Amino acid sequence: MIKIKTIFVVFLFAVCTICVDVHIGRSAEPDIASSPEGGAELKALVWGFKFASAIPAKPHIADRSKSQYSVLSCCLEKNFPDKVVELTESLDGWRRCLLYADLAYYFAERDSIENLRMYLERGEACRNSLDGWNAGWQKDRILLREAEAQVLSKQWAAAEKTEAGLPSEFVARSSALRFSRLDGAGAYENRLGQLQPLEKSEYMEVRRDVARAYIEILKQLGDEATDAQYVQLKNRIYSLAQKLPRLIQHEILCSLSRTVFDTGNREMGKEVLEDIEEGLKKWKLNPRYDVAALVDLSQIRHEAGGETERSESLLLKAEDLLKASDLTPMAKIPALISVASGYGSLGNEGAAWDYFRNALQTAGAMVNARPRAMAVTGICIGIAKWGAPLTDDIEEKLTRLYEALGDPW
Repeated sequence: MIKIKTIFVVFLFAVCTICVDVHIGRSAEPDIASSPEGGAELKALVWGFKFASAIPAKPHIADRSKSQYSVLSCCLEKNFPDKVVELTESLDGWRRCLLYADLAYYFAERDSIENLRMYLERGEACRNSLDGWNAGWQKDRILLREAEAQVLSKQWAAAEKTEAGLPSEFVARSSALRFSRLDGAGAYENRLGQLQPLEKSEYMEVRRDVARAYIEILKQLGDEATDAQYVQLKNRIYSLAQKLPRLIQHEILCSLSRTVFDTGNREMGKEVLEDIEEGLKKWKLNPRYDVAALVDLSQIRHEAGGETERSESLLLKAEDLLKASDLTPMAKIPALISVASGYGSLGNEGAAWDYFRNALQTAGAMVNARPRAMAVTGICIGIAKWGAPLTDDIEEKLTRLYEALGDPW
């Protein structure tokens, strides 16, 4: 009888333990400070990482790691490398290796050679440990990022050695970055001469990266670019953009417009914006993608062009497109984040927070915890990119949403 009772107690304890772990879904979650140093942006990103890390690694490792990676990528974008270093080990799978390569690239941009070498070594060791389904294109993507970091720091021999392990289309992408940074006598013509053959690549990613390389050349020329160089580079970028999918075309031309504004050529910057807007008129707008596209244009008009009235008009158009849509919650939330960010850029904090609240409410209505956690992660990234301090009610909403995570995932 005693033995039976003992077995029952052990069994009951085990069941309770499992129930607790399943409900919480974050037994292996890293310990993250609730009020980190680094200001409002980092605080929002920490919240995002908490939600991403709440997703159970088994069986949802892909969604968990992808969400965690998106937060830490934003941490690098916002110059919080220490937080990335602290949390990289929390990731499982190939994205941890990619983060090491991203760190190498980050430090290459800042000429920190010691850190560059350290994270290249860590990335290589991590990549070599991958096997099974992680050993295909994932390894190539990591290796490409390592080659790009070496190119950025002008370690040409090391970059060529790294490229030897890559498929030809990945080598071409690394070469595009290298050619955008050639220096010496006749560097400008040399760069264009080296890049031109890559324009004919059958791979969309290569053509996209060549367009980015031309934008990088323009950025490096800065206010010393001649009118002829502006026109030549613009024509090449336009020619490439026409052959790219619409979303990538939009990203390239928006990047070109921002760069041209930054180099002081306001007239060409406005001209590129007009071309983008004319291009949108030829399409039946899809709220899933074009709400964000209209917000992009609104932000460039305001921040770079100083055209507040045009900016507000584009934002209202994005808002109307969203209100008339019947998007699913997962598709609606990124659009809500975009409009919130647009209002934040215009300085209308009240409207921005209302849209972020709407996004959180939409996420909270999802039945399953996994897409809910992924959605809130994206919302936190959106808030961090805007940069405003979290309000008390937003933190309360995040706390309630976080505590409510659990089955069904």
